[in-house]
Amino acid sequence: MPQVADYIPGHDRESCGCQGGRASASRVTFTILYRTPELGAFTSAFVVPCLIVLGNLFTYPMPPAAIEVRFSLANSMFIGLVLFHSTLKSAAPLAGVLTLADRVMVGAYCVVFSSLIVSLTILTLRHSKSAASHAHAHTVWVHTRYLGPLLSCLLFYGTFGAPRSRSA
Repeated sequence: MPQVADYIPGHDRESCGCQGGRASASRVTFTILYRTPELGAFTSAFVVPCLIVLGNLFTYPMPPAAIEVRFSLANSMFIGLVLFHSTLKSAAPLAGVLTLADRVMVGAYCVVFSSLIVSLTILTLRHSKSAASHAHAHTVWVHTRYLGPLLSCLLFYGTFGAPRSRSA
């Protein structure tokens, strides 16, 4: 342990002497009240996932001839959603419950994942050797180009927006 040159018995040996050899103590206690602006919190937490979901809904009408582009867009949106979610979670304190932002992210994951499943199905059928598979790819596209966005919106709303019963 380093020794202080002008050590006085009864004082801290590791002190520099600037406090007179005494341990520092707080003499003033204060509290800072900070309130996050609601619009800023809403914008930073909810706008990005909603825009990603909206962009994903616009991929459903893309024809089977452009399925590779649709699949790439859905993959990019999924990666963007994961990165945004990790950034959002690293900025917030750990909580043992799902917050509203977490439920919105779960809904966004469900929408993007369902789009990936449909796109992968069409992609697999489209790159098959048989003509019947090409017809099936077209049939899947015809049924999902309107039904996909509708069911995705219901799925998105169902994961975070459904009314929850409050227990007393």
